[in-house]
Amino acid sequence: MCVYLGLNKSMHEPHKEEDEESRNEAEHIAKILISYANLLLLLRCRSLLFLGCSENPGYVEWANEAVRMAELGMSTAENPTEADYKLLEDCKQVLRQVEEDFAERGGYEEEDVEEGADIAGETVGGEVEEERPREITRRVDSASDVV
Repeated sequence: MCVYLGLNKSMHEPHKEEDEESRNEAEHIAKILISYANLLLLLRCRSLLFLGCSENPGYVEWANEAVRMAELGMSTAENPTEADYKLLEDCKQVLRQVEEDFAERGGYEEEDVEEGADIAGETVGGEVEEERPREITRRVDSASDVV
Protein backbone atom coordinates (compact mmCIF):
# COMPACT_ATOMS: atom_id res chain seq x y z
CA MET A 1 0.00 0.00 0.00
CA CYS A 2 2.82 2.42 0.88
CA VAL A 3 4.42 1.73 -2.51
CA TYR A 4 1.21 2.71 -4.30
CA LEU A 5 0.79 5.89 -2.28
CA GLY A 6 4.43 6.78 -2.91
CA LEU A 7 4.00 6.27 -6.65
CA ASN A 8 0.80 8.29 -6.53
CA LYS A 9 2.66 11.18 -4.90
CA SER A 10 5.48 10.80 -7.43
CA MET A 11 2.91 11.01 -10.23
CA HIS A 12 1.54 14.33 -8.95
CA GLU A 13 4.81 16.18 -8.56
CA PRO A 14 5.97 16.07 -12.22
CA HIS A 15 2.38 16.47 -13.45
CA LYS A 16 2.21 19.93 -11.88
CA GLU A 17 5.18 21.09 -13.96
CA GLU A 18 4.57 22.74 -17.31
CA ASP A 19 7.32 21.03 -19.31
CA GLU A 20 6.78 18.04 -21.58
CA GLU A 21 9.41 15.86 -19.89
CA SER A 22 7.67 16.20 -16.51
CA ARG A 23 4.27 15.39 -18.01
CA ASN A 24 5.75 12.32 -19.71
CA GLU A 25 7.23 11.21 -16.38
CA ALA A 26 3.83 11.58 -14.67
CA GLU A 27 2.18 9.52 -17.44
CA HIS A 28 4.85 6.84 -17.12
CA ILE A 29 4.22 6.59 -13.37
CA ALA A 30 0.45 6.39 -14.03
CA LYS A 31 1.04 3.44 -16.36
CA ILE A 32 3.16 1.74 -13.72
CA LEU A 33 0.39 2.20 -11.16
CA ILE A 34 -2.38 0.76 -13.34
CA SER A 35 -0.24 -2.30 -14.02
CA TYR A 36 -0.78 -3.44 -10.40
CA ALA A 37 -3.78 -5.77 -10.23
CA ASN A 38 -4.51 -5.00 -6.58
CA LEU A 39 -4.27 -1.21 -6.85
CA LEU A 40 -6.95 0.65 -4.91
CA LEU A 41 -9.80 1.66 -7.20
CA LEU A 42 -9.38 5.32 -6.25
CA LEU A 43 -5.72 5.31 -7.27
CA ARG A 44 -6.54 3.41 -10.46
CA CYS A 45 -9.15 6.03 -11.41
CA ARG A 46 -6.79 8.90 -10.73
CA SER A 47 -4.02 7.26 -12.74
CA LEU A 48 -6.45 6.75 -15.61
CA LEU A 49 -7.45 10.42 -15.36
CA PHE A 50 -3.83 11.44 -15.77
CA LEU A 51 -3.60 9.31 -18.89
CA GLY A 52 -6.91 10.71 -20.12
CA CYS A 53 -5.37 14.17 -19.97
CA SER A 54 -2.39 13.04 -22.00
CA GLU A 55 -1.44 14.57 -25.31
CA ASN A 56 -0.86 11.10 -26.75
CA PRO A 57 -3.28 9.11 -28.90
CA GLY A 58 -5.52 6.97 -26.75
CA TYR A 59 -6.43 9.72 -24.29
CA VAL A 60 -10.16 9.33 -24.95
CA GLU A 61 -9.97 5.60 -24.20
CA TRP A 62 -8.10 6.27 -20.94
CA ALA A 63 -10.74 8.81 -19.87
CA ASN A 64 -13.50 6.31 -20.74
CA GLU A 65 -11.77 3.70 -18.61
CA ALA A 66 -11.55 6.15 -15.69
CA VAL A 67 -15.33 6.64 -15.83
CA ARG A 68 -15.89 2.88 -16.09
CA MET A 69 -13.72 2.23 -13.03
CA ALA A 70 -15.39 5.00 -11.00
CA GLU A 71 -18.82 3.62 -11.91
CA LEU A 72 -17.66 0.14 -10.90
CA GLY A 73 -16.56 1.54 -7.56
CA MET A 74 -19.92 3.21 -7.02
CA SER A 75 -21.83 0.06 -7.94
CA THR A 76 -19.87 -2.09 -5.50
CA ALA A 77 -19.72 0.36 -2.58
CA GLU A 78 -22.17 -0.35 0.23
CA ASN A 79 -22.22 3.29 1.32
CA PRO A 80 -20.63 5.57 -1.28
CA THR A 81 -18.93 8.59 0.26
CA GLU A 82 -18.85 12.18 -0.92
CA ALA A 83 -15.33 11.48 -2.23
CA ASP A 84 -16.70 8.58 -4.33
CA TYR A 85 -19.30 10.87 -5.91
CA LYS A 86 -16.69 13.60 -6.49
CA LEU A 87 -14.33 11.15 -8.17
CA LEU A 88 -17.08 9.88 -10.48
CA GLU A 89 -18.09 13.43 -11.38
CA ASP A 90 -14.46 14.42 -12.02
CA CYS A 91 -14.00 11.39 -14.27
CA LYS A 92 -17.15 12.25 -16.22
CA GLN A 93 -16.09 15.90 -16.52
CA VAL A 94 -12.67 14.96 -17.88
CA LEU A 95 -14.29 12.53 -20.33
CA ARG A 96 -16.64 15.26 -21.59
CA GLN A 97 -13.69 17.62 -22.06
CA VAL A 98 -11.50 15.13 -23.89
CA GLU A 99 -14.39 14.05 -26.13
CA GLU A 100 -14.94 17.70 -27.06
CA ASP A 101 -11.21 18.09 -27.68
CA PHE A 102 -11.17 14.93 -29.78
CA ALA A 103 -14.12 16.16 -31.86
CA GLU A 104 -12.54 19.60 -32.36
CA ARG A 105 -9.30 18.01 -33.53
CA GLY A 106 -11.13 15.62 -35.83
CA GLY A 107 -9.64 12.56 -34.16
CA TYR A 108 -6.07 11.59 -33.48
CA GLU A 109 -3.31 13.00 -35.64
CA GLU A 110 -2.86 10.75 -38.68
CA GLU A 111 0.91 10.58 -38.38
CA ASP A 112 0.62 9.43 -34.76
CA VAL A 113 -1.67 6.56 -35.70
CA GLU A 114 0.32 5.67 -38.80
CA GLU A 115 3.68 5.82 -37.04
CA GLY A 116 2.75 3.28 -34.42
CA ALA A 117 0.44 4.53 -31.70
CA ASP A 118 -0.29 1.52 -29.56
CA ILE A 119 -3.58 0.80 -27.80
CA ALA A 120 -2.21 2.20 -24.54
CA GLY A 121 -1.74 5.57 -26.18
CA GLU A 122 2.05 5.62 -26.43
CA THR A 123 3.53 6.68 -29.71
CA VAL A 124 6.45 4.88 -31.25
CA GLY A 125 7.24 7.84 -33.47
CA GLY A 126 6.03 11.36 -34.14
CA GLU A 127 4.62 13.99 -31.82
CA VAL A 128 1.32 15.75 -31.50
CA GLU A 129 1.86 19.16 -33.02
CA GLU A 130 -0.79 21.08 -31.12
CA GLU A 131 -0.84 20.97 -27.33
CA ARG A 132 -4.16 20.22 -25.68
CA PRO A 133 -5.74 22.81 -23.42
CA ARG A 134 -4.30 22.89 -19.88
CA GLU A 135 -7.80 23.27 -18.34
CA ILE A 136 -8.28 19.54 -18.87
CA THR A 137 -5.20 18.73 -16.85
CA ARG A 138 -6.24 21.20 -14.16
CA ARG A 139 -9.37 19.10 -13.65
CA VAL A 140 -7.13 16.15 -12.72
CA ASP A 141 -5.33 18.38 -10.22
CA SER A 142 -8.63 19.13 -8.48
CA ALA A 143 -9.45 15.42 -8.42
CA SER A 144 -6.14 14.81 -6.64
CA ASP A 145 -7.56 16.50 -3.56
CA VAL A 146 -9.63 13.36 -2.96
CA VAL A 147 -6.64 11.37 -1.66
